Amino acid sequence: MADETRASACGHSGLIIKFMDPDLPSPQKRIVIQKAGPYRVEGGIPLFVYRQEMSPYGEPLAWNPGEEITPARHPYLLCRCGHSKTFPFCDGSHTACGFTGIETGPTARALEPTLVLQAPDGPTIRKFQPLCMVAGFCILRDAGIDDLSEFSDNPADHQRAIKMVEDCPAGALTYSLTPEGPDVEQDLPMQIALTQEGCEGEMINGPFWVMGGIPIFRSDQVPFLPRNRVTLCNCGRSSIMPLCDGTHRSHAEAQIKKRKRGQA
Repeated sequence: MADETRASACGHSGLIIKFMDPDLPSPQKRIVIQKAGPYRVEGGIPLFVYRQEMSPYGEPLAWNPGEEITPARHPYLLCRCGHSKTFPFCDGSHTACGFTGIETGPTARALEPTLVLQAPDGPTIRKFQPLCMVAGFCILRDAGIDDLSEFSDNPADHQRAIKMVEDCPAGALTYSLTPEGPDVEQDLPMQIALTQEGCEGEMINGPFWVMGGIPIFRSDQVPFLPRNRVTLCNCGRSSIMPLCDGTHRSHAEAQIKKRKRGQA
């Protein structure tokens, strides 16, 4: 029997939203994108909150794992439109807000790197710009990832560059130990993290960070190319849905600055 949730969003009240039955068996760990709707998370995948650790200068330095917020009932639905009153979970608001969620992002094919950095006697780092969601780890006040790799022969700098790669939740940065060698990836657990990022001295919600090669299916049933690190949009504004493109950050920056101007 379909689950019913009463939602109030975007000026509409008393709307009855019929979801897929959450009690249907789903033994396989996977994420299935619902057409013009939420992410359906199947197979008991745990959900956590990961927060950026910030420097005194407002730079992200690391991810700090936080509390687990996995719902008791499985499968569960995660918001994709950004309007849910029960965020990060879906409350059906996408149907009241005209959300379309058209999926145009590069999810099913391998990409060529847009930048290759070769460290002297060190790692080869590759950047895939179409996947970048502006997490901010690769450009710090004292150095960028290029300074710490291609333009440095210091092994300690190379390790900092590798840390930048590993902190990139979108997989827009990868590295190999040799120019022709395979990519080196962390052994990440199969889990999802709601990310929270530093922005203008505050913390904002970022995308869903999908880890460990969890299978993801688009609403047209086309599977994602398997990847260890993926970020999925949950603000409803990305130009490469279902992937995050960092638009949430520019939107939040504008809102925070506007609010601070009003308080001045």
